[in-house]
Amino acid sequence: MSAESGRPGLLERILHPEGRPRVVGVYPSVEACLQAIRQANAAGFTKLVAHSPIPSREIEEAMQKRPGVIRYFTLVGGIIGGAGGFTLATLASFLWNQNTGGKPIVSVPPFLIITFECTILLAGISTLLGFLLSSRLPQPRLSPAYRERFGEDSFGVGVVCAEAEAGKAEQALRQAGAEEVFRVEG
Repeated sequence: MSAESGRPGLLERILHPEGRPRVVGVYPSVEACLQAIRQANAAGFTKLVAHSPIPSREIEEAMQKRPGVIRYFTLVGGIIGGAGGFTLATLASFLWNQNTGGKPIVSVPPFLIITFECTILLAGISTLLGFLLSSRLPQPRLSPAYRERFGEDSFGVGVVCAEAEAGKAEQALRQAGAEEVFRVEG
């Protein structure tokens, strides 16, 4: 979904069920950012988005995010790869029916090699695809909630809420000591 479109698509709703932030507060330090997250949670807002110029385990823990969806991409890719590899070997055996040493045409032990290789191949490719989709790469346009200073020296906390709750969210972010609070259109 592009940052300016109105309704999120199916893939956007699956990968990012939290939605887009409607109100964003700007903070000068990690401590202020953590305080803003706690303040927003205390005000009843559970869907938050954080922007940080540095990796911070404290922010991740305060956000209480559920595990990502990449592992499901890997699982599905591995299952499809394994089934496809075994099917490929089986069909090849039936098409070129060569009885070698009295062994059965469909023999599981030698087929496990191609099954394993196809499982690893497709699991790896689907993991990469899942990573690219869930991290929204490539992203030709940045989110309207993102400001360039979030990548330099400031932290941002965005609250995903209904338009009716935007005033309450602004108040919670200001009480946490925001340098600036702004609403995101759309």
